[in-house]
Formats: sequence, structure tokens, C-alpha cells
Amino acid sequence: MKKTIDELIKQPYNIIIQQDLDGCFYAKVEELEGCFAEGQSAQEVWENIKDSMKNWMEIAQEMNVSIPLPKSNQEVEYSGKYLLRMPKKLHKDLSVTAEEEGISLNLLLVNLLSSRLPVHRIEQKITDLCATSNSINQGVGWIMNQQENQDSIVTPSTYNFGRSKKPIVFHDSDYSKDMWGK
Repeated sequence: MKKTIDELIKQPYNIIIQQDLDGCFYAKVEELEGCFAEGQSAQEVWENIKDSMKNWMEIAQEMNVSIPLPKSNQEVEYSGKYLLRMPKKLHKDLSVTAEEEGISLNLLLVNLLSSRLPVHRIEQKITDLCATSNSINQGVGWIMNQQENQDSIVTPSTYNFGRSKKPIVFHDSDYSKDMWGK
């Protein structure tokens, strides 16, 4: 059953909204290549991206181009087969290990890959946390250096912590002086 444009727009498309350092908001739809919008506020860009989606879909229909469904609605079938090339030495070592354990090479590879997957995700989260922590430490060091040099915190600071697109703004106030113990 073919859906109307109004029905499609209500689907859970992946809409990415970002704010630039100049305060302008930008939005794009991951599944609809070239569908984007901008606005002066989050509300405005949200309304604009919905209009852009409608226009994008109308043009696609006029040109007989199929409109992709949201990623969450796309069903991907996997065959369970994957051809893997590896160095001959590795192939030999894995084959010997499988034989020693009394299992097939395929089962050994499946076990190794499936046991490694959660570890990789944990390692990635740790790496992300370390990067954020390092960025925060650098920012605190920078702020403390500014405090020592000026007797007040820079107003406003555009130092960017972590992966945030929006700068954190510090104001010179009694609270900030209390915070630094001065």
C-alpha cells in the first residue's frame, strides 16, 4: 500500500538539528539526501524541515523517484554469509586452534567475533569518556589560567567543552569568584 506524503512525513525520519556558533540552526533528514533547512530558532528550523521534507517528497513523486522509508522502518535481510580474506598464516593459526578445540573453523570465528563485539563497544565508550574528560580538564586549566591572569573569568568564554556545538558561557559574578576561592 502506497502512503501519501502527509503520512510519510509523520514517519520517524532521522532529523538532525545542530546549532552553529553564530546561533543559526540547521537541520537535515538522513534518509532524504539533500533535504535540509535552516532557521533562527529550534522551533523555526523544525517547521522549515517539515516543509522541506514535503517539497522533497513532492518533487520525488513528480520525477518517479522512490521515497526512502525511515531507517527504523527499513527491513534489512542478512544472509548470514560473509566472505573473509585473511593472511595465510592467520588462516593456519585459526584452523589449528579450531582443530585443537574440536570445533569447526566457522564456529571458532563466530565465537571470537561475537565475544569481541561487546568489548569493542565498551572500549569505544571508555575512549569517548576519556576524550570528554581530557577536553574538560583542558578547559578548566584554561579558565584557571585566565582567572590567575585577570582576576575575573573571561566574559563570555567561547571555550568548547567535549563535543558540544554550543559554547559554554561564563560570566564574572560573585558566584564565580567564590567558586575559585578568591
